[in-house]
Amino acid sequence: MQREDLAMGDIIDAHCAWLKAGGLSKRTIGERERWLRQADRELEYGIEESERGEFQEWLGNDEWAPWTRNKAFYHLNSFFLWGVDQLNAEKQKQKVAAAVLAEKLKLERELLSGSYRKATDPG
Repeated sequence: MQREDLAMGDIIDAHCAWLKAGGLSKRTIGERERWLRQADRELEYGIEESERGEFQEWLGNDEWAPWTRNKAFYHLNSFFLWGVDQLNAEKQKQKVAAAVLAEKLKLERELLSGSYRKATDPG
């Protein structure tokens, strides 16, 4: 399943599963999930479609204490860093797959060249 096929809730779930696998506490994972779902719900276009200014406005909520804004920023920033790592890992897998395919095509061309035909030609 491609990332663009996933709803934001599924991506948040995947992120939380990654945090659990990394040994983070249930409390930390719960706070991360809470902040991400709150941001996705409160941002007009959700996390996925919002732009920098919308995040800045949301994080600058005057009703929040500085520590609250700091925690919201920390959780969103960590989520985005994870997302970038996931995309980079996917790109690396695609590069490896392309290199393997290129080698396979090269081998097939060599097999179909004259040397392969000569080796299999009974005459």
